[in-house]
Formats: sequence, structure tokens, C-alpha cells
Amino acid sequence: MFNTKSNTPPKRMDRSLFSFQLGITTSTLVSNGTAMVVDQNGAVGTLAMLLAVDHINNKTDGILDNILPHVPIKYTWVNVKNNNKLAVAAAIKMAELPISALVGDFSSDTSMEIQNILKHRKIAQISPNAASHLLSDKEKYPYFMRTAVDEDFLALRIIEFMKKTMNWNSAGIVSDTSTYSSVYRSS
Repeated sequence: MFNTKSNTPPKRMDRSLFSFQLGITTSTLVSNGTAMVVDQNGAVGTLAMLLAVDHINNKTDGILDNILPHVPIKYTWVNVKNNNKLAVAAAIKMAELPISALVGDFSSDTSMEIQNILKHRKIAQISPNAASHLLSDKEKYPYFMRTAVDEDFLALRIIEFMKKTMNWNSAGIVSDTSTYSSVYRSS
């Protein structure tokens, strides 16, 4: 018995109508002061992401065919050129779109700026590289996730390696003033 007027099986829902909307902000070009040049790390990371999406969407190649069956991933990608102002503008634009999540940015500082916008829309943000310990503050960055190791953890492992494996009692650190470098100076 079927719960339909004609006592027949209900029509199958066309799952191809559903899609997973993804926002992507990465830097494949950066300014060297006089011209835009290719950011090698950003370009490789971006191409890897887009290739993964292509493989997930292609259900005939035998690669990752069981991930999100019948649900294509659609994405909007913005090259933010390692520029916080462009990243903020892209995040504002993407927060207005029906995205489920945003992948980016590669840098911690830019990821913080983006999360400050996305958290008001409760949009998840996933960064493949942002390692700042500041991003672990779940009250300030509630929808932020990362695939990279937190820099606090990494700094402690480096110190442990220097002490236990190398038998060093002290070391000097040369760093800049970025958020990323701050944890190493304090450790």
C-alpha cells in the first residue's frame, strides 16, 4: 500500500535539482609592488581545490564517485590577490549568495577578516592554511574551521624537537610582526 491517491509508488524526486553552493576565496596573483605575479602556493592550492570539486562532480570517472552522489558542487571563486580589502569585499558579496560554506583564505589575517563577516550569516568557513592560534577562539570565530595545524601546537612540537632530539637549550628566532609569527616569539 502506498500513501498516494492512486495507490502507486510516489514519483522519485529528481535529486539533480539540489546542489551544494560553495564560496572560494584564494590568492593566485599577488602584487610585487610594480606588477601582479603568480603566487605559487596560492595557485597550486586553488588548482587542487578546483580539481577536487571537478572530480567529485564527475560521477563517471571512478574517482570520488560516492561523495555527494546526485548532488553537484557549484562554486563562486574570487581571486583576492592576498589583499584584505578584496577579501572583505568578496566575503560581503558571497554572504549574500546562497552558499553553504566558504573555503579560504590561505592567510590567518585575511581569514579573520572574512570570518568577521560570515559569522553574522552563520556561514561556515574552512581554511586550508590559516594557522593563527587566535582563530581557535570559538566566541570570536564561531564558524571557522581549519585543516592546518594550529600554530601553538606546531610551536610546541618544534621546541620539543629542539630540546629532546637536538639537545639544544636555546635558539634564536627571526620573525616579522604578523599574527602568524607572534606565537613563535612568545613561545
